[in-house]
Amino acid sequence: KSVFSAAIEQGTPIVSIDRFYESMFGKVSPQYASDPSWALEHVLPRADGLYFKSRRLFDLTASLLGLIALSPILAVTALLIRLVDRMPPFYGQRRVGYLGREFTLWKFRTMRPETDAAGPFAPISRGLITSLGGFLRRFRLDEFPQLWNVVRGDMSLVGPRPEWVKEVEILEKLVPNYHLRHLVPPGITGWAQVYFRATSDPQDSIEKHHFDLYYLKHFSPALDLSVLLKTAKRIFVPDAGITLVKTPFPRIA
Repeated sequence: KSVFSAAIEQGTPIVSIDRFYESMFGKVSPQYASDPSWALEHVLPRADGLYFKSRRLFDLTASLLGLIALSPILAVTALLIRLVDRMPPFYGQRRVGYLGREFTLWKFRTMRPETDAAGPFAPISRGLITSLGGFLRRFRLDEFPQLWNVVRGDMSLVGPRPEWVKEVEILEKLVPNYHLRHLVPPGITGWAQVYFRATSDPQDSIEKHHFDLYYLKHFSPALDLSVLLKTAKRIFVPDAGITLVKTPFPRIA
């Protein structure tokens, strides 16, 4: 009797290696990620789905309410940055969003003006972080201005994080299907933000891409709600506290 026959007879679930990998690690396997044809099966058919179209109303309502509720915190934070760090409180950077469209992402300033001049994936030294920057970044308070990006329609509340234009130019050369992450609107938070750390090099970005592809494959109201709930907990967990199972592929020079 074959293994499959015995499994069916005993009522034992049968799953593919890809599905097992995803259930164990919360990301797609390297072999699966390297085949862009799965987007035709899992992503593109849902682009015309009811949830994909209707969640814009939820994003708009929630972000407007968030801006109103957080307005005292936003005002105090902006004032403190101006008084303590003596810099403009808001910082804008060009990012790549839905369908590859560029937009300006807004954050509270936590880094000194010369940081971008170092180029993509440059290590961040303590000297580049402002006086208030460490605290704002630790508790993700610097991300709050992105609620305005959601109101404008640049972003969603949940989705793959939009990357700096200069970093995307590098990653699209290293990962042939990197553009697939742009098939859904980018988010303030996302599956990769919950389960991975802030990226510091191309290898980390490729690792995070596998989490983003998992989100694209399983995009749903339940998954978005799960991400939002997990984000509330993740805010209080530093990157050093995240246990990672790295994907076994060669390091990039």
